[in-house]
Amino acid sequence: MRFSDIPGQQAIKEKLIRTVIDQRVSHAQLFYGPESSAKLALAIAYAQFINCKNRRPAVTETDFSTSQTHNFATTDFASPLPPYTATSLDSCGTCPSCIKYSKLIHPDLHFIYPVANTRKVTKKPQSKLFTADWRSFILQRPFPVNLQDWYDFIGIENKQGIINADDCNEIISMLSYKTYESEYKVMIIWMVEKLFMRLLRRSSRYWKNLLKRPFFF
Repeated sequence: MRFSDIPGQQAIKEKLIRTVIDQRVSHAQLFYGPESSAKLALAIAYAQFINCKNRRPAVTETDFSTSQTHNFATTDFASPLPPYTATSLDSCGTCPSCIKYSKLIHPDLHFIYPVANTRKVTKKPQSKLFTADWRSFILQRPFPVNLQDWYDFIGIENKQGIINADDCNEIISMLSYKTYESEYKVMIIWMVEKLFMRLLRRSSRYWKNLLKRPFFF
């Protein structure tokens, strides 16, 4: 998923790009918006952009105040850059990292999402047990996606999915590991409002600390 694959949202794209250019990528970010908006697509595109090995600008005289060609693969991102637009810089889509992101199989990309018992997973449902279904759901359907579509896809039927205690423990475990290939490990928690509320109340201090401070590596 590249920024250019997502229509509109130019102001948000530019803000996300600027955090990478300025080396100010926050350890935790909230993508807030109504259901069926582009927030999940933007989160995936942002993660791919952060870990892309060959970020590429579409350099034109209208994008930049100079006609000089800039190689963003070797640019020192801490140094001042010419003015750019949100469409002038994107992940390349062809480096090994981008290819794995496009298939949602990058070892440093993790997802947590609401789940429940189904005919295939009859007890102790966890996000990782639905990984193949999640990849198919995201890759086969055009964005945006919504929660009911996900429930229908995995066959939850009349039950309500939640992010349960086992998934919360999985978040802690995954974030405690070092990265495999990339500079950044990414955990995307989709529909975080489905976090089991009784668990959230019991562990609210931990969750506040997790969001406020970078995790240890």
